[in-house]
Amino acid sequence: MGRVSFCLHSDSRERQDVWNRAQIRAMEEQDETFSLWGCRFHGTYSSPAALASMPGVYIIWCERKTSWKVIDAGESDDVRHSVIHHNRRACWKHACRKGLRYAAYYTPGLSQTERESIATKIRKIGKPPCGGEKPLNTARRSQL
Repeated sequence: MGRVSFCLHSDSRERQDVWNRAQIRAMEEQDETFSLWGCRFHGTYSSPAALASMPGVYIIWCERKTSWKVIDAGESDDVRHSVIHHNRRACWKHACRKGLRYAAYYTPGLSQTERESIATKIRKIGKPPCGGEKPLNTARRSQL
């Protein structure tokens, strides 16, 4: 896997599906970036319009009172355009009534296959209700 493996190590201590909001906020306030799984993410933004039109891996988060939950993850040659026009936006809004946030790990030097590998690993770790390997049915999503 070469370059992709440095971003997500199998022995990562950050293998959890909910992250402490205070930790992410503290990192974000410094320069609007945070590190997770060895990747440097830009965000978390309240609007997808803040994302750059660059190749990368994106994460859609749901901000809860004291934590964040991965709602979806994917990859694109143009993160901003893909997130703004995504066909799962309705699922995101259904899974997170308020507090949707957007972040991206920009990867101009990686191929689509390498970006897909990173997004797949994020989905495996984060277990998102939208865009996962086994999408949740509507009844289950309404319980989130």
